Amino acid sequence: MEGSGPAWLGIGAARSGSTWFAGMLTSHSGVRQPDEGVGEQRRLDGSIEAGLDLEGYGRLFDGAGRIGEWNSHYLSLPWVAEVAAQVCREDAPILCILRDPVDRFRSELRSSPVEDRTTVAQAAAWGGMYGAHFKAWREAFTQKRFVVMQYEAVVEDPQPYVERIWRMLGLGSEWSEVDPTARTDATSPVDWDWPEGLRERLVKLYRPQVERVAAMWGLDPRLWPNFAPRSG
Repeated sequence: MEGSGPAWLGIGAARSGSTWFAGMLTSHSGVRQPDEGVGEQRRLDGSIEAGLDLEGYGRLFDGAGRIGEWNSHYLSLPWVAEVAAQVCREDAPILCILRDPVDRFRSELRSSPVEDRTTVAQAAAWGGMYGAHFKAWREAFTQKRFVVMQYEAVVEDPQPYVERIWRMLGLGSEWSEVDPTARTDATSPVDWDWPEGLRERLVKLYRPQVERVAAMWGLDPRLWPNFAPRSG
């Protein structure tokens, strides 16, 4: 874990409990983000417009501890993968939590202002195209660098997932439970109803993506009821 650049990098997915998970990860005395208390740094996503001061970015991660950042939008931005490969340390794990893409879509829509939902829906639909997103990332990093988790499994028992990453960072366990209400908005009151036929269209859109990432990372489609294996 020597050298400049992130010692670990969280890349997604949006609306999948990543801020909650990063809070557990950085509860360890040896793990932190560059700016204490900031859940998502959002530095690499602007690199397509303004470029990136690689040396300056790398220095953000100098200092004591395993310093990294988590941005839940990085996964869906293909240009970030190449930049991340330039700035991350050679052994930095690439972390990702995926949620049922239909549920993820609904979460993003119901958290947006009513007047913006048509615009938000376009970005929200792209946010669940997990199979397409990983193309650039797998070209930039070897598969063994990735830790890809399913939100629904992590919620049930987060400790082994957090401790696995600590071990990858060369650290022992300092487990302490984080407020479970901070997982995501999954338990908040529903204030957005499905327009007729939209859920079915999304399932059809996302099914090939789900099958692709399930095969790619050994995920369990049964944890995503919208995509449970079909009988017959």
